[in-house]
Amino acid sequence: RRRPLLRPLSPPPPQQPPPPPQLGPCLPGAAANDEILVTEGQLFGRYQGCCIKVLDKGNKVKRTIGPRYGRVNTFENPSGICEDGHGNIFVSDEGENCIVMFNPDSSLSTVLVNEGLLGPSGLSMLDHGMIAVTDCYNHCVKIYRYK
Repeated sequence: RRRPLLRPLSPPPPQQPPPPPQLGPCLPGAAANDEILVTEGQLFGRYQGCCIKVLDKGNKVKRTIGPRYGRVNTFENPSGICEDGHGNIFVSDEGENCIVMFNPDSSLSTVLVNEGLLGPSGLSMLDHGMIAVTDCYNHCVKIYRYK
């Protein structure tokens, strides 16, 4: 049996427990000024830090929206995200079954849709102030006017 050529000078450090589960990016969206919008969903439990992050060209976080927004709202599982030509950010929340609109300064503008959706996921801007959302559990795509 061969002996190793090098031996450690000190004993190895004790093993650390694994870090707690972290939220991860779910879906990206393009924004003005080469920014990237990213939804971060939940892994365990309700309201556990779900948020929206706005990244610059170098993937550095410029600002975060959530987990709380407005006076009483909290993201449960943000999924789809997009931006209109005026810098307004739209987010679908699969857990809350709604679509939320934020002003360019990241303040809450309005809860755009909060009825008739079951698992809204993907969002896409259309012409003439229209927005399309995939309604997962209703097995359809719905179109709403927001202007």
